Amino acid sequence: MLNCKTATHAGARARGSAQATKRAHPLMLDRKSWDKPAVMDFLCDAIMESNRGVRAILDVGFPIRGRKAAPLPGYATFMRWLDSDPHLAAQYVTAKDWQREFLCDEIMEIADNAASDSVERARLRIDARKWHIERLGLKKYGVQKSVADPVEDLNKLTDEQIENRLKNFDAKQAMRAAG
Repeated sequence: MLNCKTATHAGARARGSAQATKRAHPLMLDRKSWDKPAVMDFLCDAIMESNRGVRAILDVGFPIRGRKAAPLPGYATFMRWLDSDPHLAAQYVTAKDWQREFLCDEIMEIADNAASDSVERARLRIDARKWHIERLGLKKYGVQKSVADPVEDLNKLTDEQIENRLKNFDAKQAMRAAG
């Protein structure tokens, strides 16, 4: 599985394993500063390996063995990071691309494992994931929508065609008013 680890973070991890044990929170540099690469590595891995969104992952927190999950930065903070750092934004986009692949695999598993008594539930789960995939990657997976204007150019119609359309329109309006 692709890992979103950054070279900078991997080097820092190798240098400072003793420093990491001193921290109260494993994803913070000090009491006020988040270790952005470490937070992004965790979030991107969690995104790629699940069908959960960023908000759900942030709400659950960072799991610590034998202790309560450590809190993560808020959603607004995370979005500001993406907005201010193109590298983090690219890392996030890569994770979302892999999440789409994860969801496609999950759809196949749901379909293959659906028992006859749970077909409706499986259909609902599949439809929800298909909608999510379309929403995540409209260019690649979404329903293609035409940009062409369906309205005809009235300048190309003859006077007789316009008269016929007006008569049809008037007749429809009269039927709606009467009925």
